[in-house]
Amino acid sequence: SGISKGYSPTATAIKECDEEASIPESLAQGIKPVSSISYVMVSSEIGLAPETQYLYDLEVEPDFVPRVNDGEVEEFLLVDIEELKRRLKANEFKVNCALVCIDFLIRHGFLTPDNETNYSRIVTA
Repeated sequence: SGISKGYSPTATAIKECDEEASIPESLAQGIKPVSSISYVMVSSEIGLAPETQYLYDLEVEPDFVPRVNDGEVEEFLLVDIEELKRRLKANEFKVNCALVCIDFLIRHGFLTPDNETNYSRIVTA
C-alpha cells in the first residue's frame, strides 16, 4: 500500500506494522529509516507505474513473532541469510519484496563484491 493521506512515510510505516504484522505501536515506534528503492512496475490497467519504497529497520527481541493481521501478507518466515539468498535466487519473492531483501543484504554486508560475482549488475540494475 502507499503512503496514507495525511501521514508521513514514517507514520505510515508505523501504522502498517500493526495492520500487516500485528506489531504494537509502542514497538513500531523504534523503526529506523535506512534507505529507499525506486522502480517501475508494468500494470495492465495504467501502464508504467513508478514506485518508491521507503525502507525501515526494526530490531526486535529474538522471541518476537509477527502475526498476519489484515491479509495483505501471506505469511512470515524466519530464515537465515543463506536460506534468504537461496530463496531470492529461486525467485520465490515478488519483485518489490526481493528488492527490499537485496537492499537489506547489501546494507548489512551479507552481499558484497567479494561474495557475489554479479554484485555490480545487482547494484546498478
